[in-house]
Amino acid sequence: MKLFRFATSVLLALGLAVSSSLSASAAANVTVCEEASYYCVNTGVSGVTGYSGSDGSSSYNYDKDSQGNPIPHNCTSYVAYRFFKVMGYADLKYGQLGDASQWDTTAITKIPGAVLYPQPYKGDIAQWNYGHVAWIDYVKYTAAGNVDYIVVSEDTFNLGVTRQRRLYKSNLSAWPDNFIGLPIYGGGGGGHMVAMSMPVLP
Repeated sequence: MKLFRFATSVLLALGLAVSSSLSASAAANVTVCEEASYYCVNTGVSGVTGYSGSDGSSSYNYDKDSQGNPIPHNCTSYVAYRFFKVMGYADLKYGQLGDASQWDTTAITKIPGAVLYPQPYKGDIAQWNYGHVAWIDYVKYTAAGNVDYIVVSEDTFNLGVTRQRRLYKSNLSAWPDNFIGLPIYGGGGGGHMVAMSMPVLP
């Protein structure tokens, strides 16, 4: 009986040590800002984006339901607005990406030059297969040149809030499934292609 208790105590101690080691290795994700207004996507790392619930273009319709009624909060609406502002005009191809869960595959098939990256870059789109997209405002690298964390800004349909979050690569529970780089065409579509992905070095 004593041997059994000793073995159980050792196993329990080892289990706690491993558990503590695993939890210590994954940094906790941080919600920097969360508001029902649009404040969180117009401050901090995002800067003043001008977003107020509209995707910025009557040709995108990410900010409307199937009956054409306005949707005050939608993740696709916010991301569409951000690349609309970067591009300076509405590119109809960017209004055909569908639900957020499909953006990785539809971007590759419908937008020439779109790329799925294995790692994030500033100005790319973070995408989760369950159906969410966010804008990558900042990428923090370690001294060794590896991604430490990203800062995303986002609008959310289910929660009805805008947010800024810091997501650590070591914390896989909230790490995006894909990183989408969309080409930005200058000069109203008649100019050169400008790569949207912009690595931010330490």
